[in-house]
Amino acid sequence: MGSRGAWTLGHVSGVPVRIHFTWLIVVAYLTAVISAQFQHLAAAADVGGATLLIPPWAWGLLLTLLMFVCVTVHEFAHVGVAQRGGVKVRSVTLMMLGGVSSIDDVDRPRLELAMALAGPLASLIMAGVLYAIFRVSAGWPPDLRFGLFYLAEINLVIGIFNLLPAFPMDGGRVLRSALAGRLGRLRATRVAAGIGKGFALAIGLYGLLSGGWWLILIAAFVYWGGDAESRAILIKQAASRLKVRDLFVRRLVTVPVSASAAEAAAAMLKARRSACLVLDGSALSGLVSADDLAQLPVRTRDGLSVTSVMRPPIEVSVDDELTPTLRRFEEERLVAAAVRDGGELAGTLELDDIARGLALRQRIGAPA
Repeated sequence: MGSRGAWTLGHVSGVPVRIHFTWLIVVAYLTAVISAQFQHLAAAADVGGATLLIPPWAWGLLLTLLMFVCVTVHEFAHVGVAQRGGVKVRSVTLMMLGGVSSIDDVDRPRLELAMALAGPLASLIMAGVLYAIFRVSAGWPPDLRFGLFYLAEINLVIGIFNLLPAFPMDGGRVLRSALAGRLGRLRATRVAAGIGKGFALAIGLYGLLSGGWWLILIAAFVYWGGDAESRAILIKQAASRLKVRDLFVRRLVTVPVSASAAEAAAAMLKARRSACLVLDGSALSGLVSADDLAQLPVRTRDGLSVTSVMRPPIEVSVDDELTPTLRRFEEERLVAAAVRDGGELAGTLELDDIARGLALRQRIGAPA
């Protein structure tokens, strides 16, 4: 099982394809909904009077799974354009509300425009092809006609929904790329995120009035997704001219390799830090974090060696640029790193240090 509740299924074009546990929720929900409304759906596909070989519950499951296949194709249309543009793609994750491609930030409006349009375009092309086949399928087995009709509809909805000019939808990225040349990337992101929040509020209000909890969930996803995108751009801009020395804490919190997990916890509490370095003599042997210790019952820590819970040490230099360091934290899921100054251990850099330092600089207007 992958990190943060996702399973890695395999790799396509070198990109990990993952399924988040929330995907299981939507599979169960949509299977039940399609099964319950099957007669109505069959009539809309003009096969209501025919005898379908596949039972309603199986069609519910099959259409749901095929929908996520279509979502994966949509996401890999983004991935293909990104890779041709030299942009690193870390993963594609299928989750409750569709797919998410983890792609490095792109500061090229034309490339971002091409990447954003690729997904909806792929979905709309699939919708057109499938519907055209459906139109000439008179006399074909009703199960096949039913599947063609609803796969065309699914791709049409995916394509149109993603073209809404609202972050984090593809249409929001199209809007940002169009505005970036005149407003700059930061202001363009704020405008697109603001529009996205407006759409989210409208969708949420309609969901409340109509009793559509699924619409409320989508509205929350759009609202918080746009807000997260805006904050991420702010953080990256603030970090672009900083180094590790500007944010790390010049304080060593250490325990020897002979220490217990309880002693490491005590050292962190005393120093008010969430990471502790483990030393073998003067050599750095590992790093233990508060998150690591939180997984252990307090009563077991005295009898447990710190070496059994520590992780391999990650080291950075005070002169390292903050942006690639932050990217490394994201890619390797780091919570802290040891910092060296002139070859000597000088302190630690924690995720909280980065977030707190950047937020403070933004709040007081300190130059980056």
